[in-house]
Amino acid sequence: MGMNFEGEWIEIFKAGSYPQGEFSEADIDEIVATYDPQLHEAPSTIGHPKPSEPAWGWVEAVRREGQLLLAKFRQVAPEFLQWLREGRFKKRSVRLSPHIVPGRWYLESVGWLGAMPPQVKGLADVALAAAEGELIIEFNDISDGGKEMEDKDVRALLDKQKDELEKSFAEREKRLREELTQKQEAAFSTEKQARERLEQENVKLRETLRRSDIRARLEKLLDEARITPAMLEQGLAEFCARLDDQEEVEFAQGDGGKASRQEWMFRFLGALPPVLEFREMATKERAAAAGGKTPAEFAGVTVDDERLTVHNQALALSREKGIPYEDALKQIMV
Repeated sequence: MGMNFEGEWIEIFKAGSYPQGEFSEADIDEIVATYDPQLHEAPSTIGHPKPSEPAWGWVEAVRREGQLLLAKFRQVAPEFLQWLREGRFKKRSVRLSPHIVPGRWYLESVGWLGAMPPQVKGLADVALAAAEGELIIEFNDISDGGKEMEDKDVRALLDKQKDELEKSFAEREKRLREELTQKQEAAFSTEKQARERLEQENVKLRETLRRSDIRARLEKLLDEARITPAMLEQGLAEFCARLDDQEEVEFAQGDGGKASRQEWMFRFLGALPPVLEFREMATKERAAAAGGKTPAEFAGVTVDDERLTVHNQALALSREKGIPYEDALKQIMV
């Protein structure tokens, strides 16, 4: 085989007896006669790959010399030429099809083979599987006349290739499993982080709603004069927020039975009488002017009712003008 390869006549097939049948010089003449690159240009491939895989060259023409079928190649890839020069692909096989020209053998492709040794005495190797009606016949390097291998050597080489193939598959399977595990772990970690963020946001939202409810209940107690603004300023809301509102415990006999610590605190505050102590609401002079009665007595209300009214007025004025409760109370009492 010359160093240029492209444009040279290369032996690709030989007449003889093969497992697929007898091939005479007349059969080779038929292959030569039917070959037409315009009808189907046979690709030069590594093995016999799928149609979607690349060709490394193309069969430009074929001819017969004695029992040999020769082919001339064109557009051969430079890297493939280098592999041929390095002796990586000394064997070739032909795929013969009866379908391209119906009923006649047609050269469909030329496949170059590497490690597989010849297994039939002489030039012919074991035939590969092909589509229905097609033949694939493999050869060793025709120029060296072929070498016969002992059966034990063939079996040993095949066993070695089987072991290498199984090892390769095992390594590939391991690599794919590791990649899949890494992807699954990454997806799980991302999902876990998102779930944790959502849970944190839910906790914050629940805490905000819980504190809002506590504040509303204390505001109601403030309106009822059960507590004073000073109690809120001293941190009563925070104190209630820190009390457990889930676990129920038995505090004492009576209505309500079990309750959480927070609920018990609200029950306790709600049961308190008005806790405001105002200064005397009527002077002796005012009492005399009213016929000896205090304003509360004159109006026909109890002292507790009047205290609650004054408290509510002071509370409303404090909120309206944004002034301290004590200042608002003083203005109401003037």
